[in-house]
Amino acid sequence: MPGKGTYVLQRFAFAIAAALAFTLSPAQAEAPLSSFKDCDSCPEMVVLPPGKFLMGASKEDRKLADAYAIQSELPQHEVTIGYRFAIGRHEVTVAEFAAYVAETGAKTGGECQLRLPEFGPHTGKFIGTAKPGPTDYPPALVTIGDGDFRSPGAKVSDQQPATCLSHREALGYLDWLSKKSGKSYRLPTEAEWEYAARAGSTTPFYFGGGLKELCRYGNFADRKSVYNAKIVAKCAENPSPEGTAPVGSYQPNDWGLYDMIGNAFELTEDCASDNYQGAPNDGSPRRGSDGACETFATRSFFFDSIGTSLRSAARCTAVGLDDRSNGLSFRVAVSLDENAWDRKK
Repeated sequence: MPGKGTYVLQRFAFAIAAALAFTLSPAQAEAPLSSFKDCDSCPEMVVLPPGKFLMGASKEDRKLADAYAIQSELPQHEVTIGYRFAIGRHEVTVAEFAAYVAETGAKTGGECQLRLPEFGPHTGKFIGTAKPGPTDYPPALVTIGDGDFRSPGAKVSDQQPATCLSHREALGYLDWLSKKSGKSYRLPTEAEWEYAARAGSTTPFYFGGGLKELCRYGNFADRKSVYNAKIVAKCAENPSPEGTAPVGSYQPNDWGLYDMIGNAFELTEDCASDNYQGAPNDGSPRRGSDGACETFATRSFFFDSIGTSLRSAARCTAVGLDDRSNGLSFRVAVSLDENAWDRKK
């Protein structure tokens, strides 16, 4: 495990790279692990190098997670990312999404499912107008009809990830960002997401440690959590919020990316699938037979997830085009080379 001094040096290097991205030439600014922003209110992007990695569950993963979860992560297979792409250093924040809404007048929000605290002073409490739901729903799951990224069932700060947003609404933001920058912004594919999360690691958790160290790297159901899942936690977070934490609250991976595990589910380009049989091996997204998706794959897990779900290989729930949740967000990606899957002619 890296020591405190190593972590400080890493953070210093990330800060230098971020500063240089505004003064270097375009070619230099797109060097691996450098960063850039296409406008003041745009997300900070980190340039990732081409490379190969093993995607999916390893033998070590199988020792940590239950067989049902592991089945969706098999077969483990080699993926070649033969192009440079950039990915958001953080999940898109409330402030960043608000800039899009303010400039375009986009109408967002509507029905949003909330995961509510099960312990503490805010047990079962939320902001919004509840809609009638199935009688077999747990009491800590409520759907409101007026959920919005500014009010996802609770008060949020500008630096928390934007939630209560649908896949369709994320696409609207990406279209605005593309027009503003002259680049083709999109969601990361599942393969790109896992490549970015691993940051060159091959261990179940990208930091190389285990469940006892997990609280330094992600927001999940830790020992201080207000959710029942805390009973299996091996550590306690600082901070330990009831919902999402401000982006960057925990330590980054070796490529300077924050919150790649926990905090909020993250949307991807891929259609949801039961496993990796027939999955692409070139970084491109999985599509339906007609090129469309009924539901979409998500990654990262969220603030009420158990620790073993924060493995780099772990796959999450499928979501529809218009589904919203106070635990669902996204980060953006953009290809930088002409041989990338979305730029090939």
